[in-house]
Amino acid sequence: MRRILTALAFTAIPGAAAPTAGAVGPPTYTCDRTDAADDGRAGIGWGSCAASYGAPTSGLIYGKFVIESSDSRDKTVTCLLRNDEDDSGSAHDYPRHVWGMKCGT
Repeated sequence: MRRILTALAFTAIPGAAAPTAGAVGPPTYTCDRTDAADDGRAGIGWGSCAASYGAPTSGLIYGKFVIESSDSRDKTVTCLLRNDEDDSGSAHDYPRHVWGMKCGT
């Protein structure tokens, strides 16, 4: 029984994302600067963005993610999925900028 459980633990599941060693927290972008609309509708990070914790570097972003600034004057922006059918942001212009919907600081 132990050998079966061990084998299952190390068997790859087709289509499943491989875990990132030491990954902790939601997908995150660190950009030169960040900003968020006062009404919480949108957030943006721009300038030399770097992706971490599994954040995609192209296309749409689904689910919760964070945009951090390397400038201490800016706040960290957290963006959320609006519902199951919508994306919560875009990395289409990564690394120049990323943007998100339903974001707050």
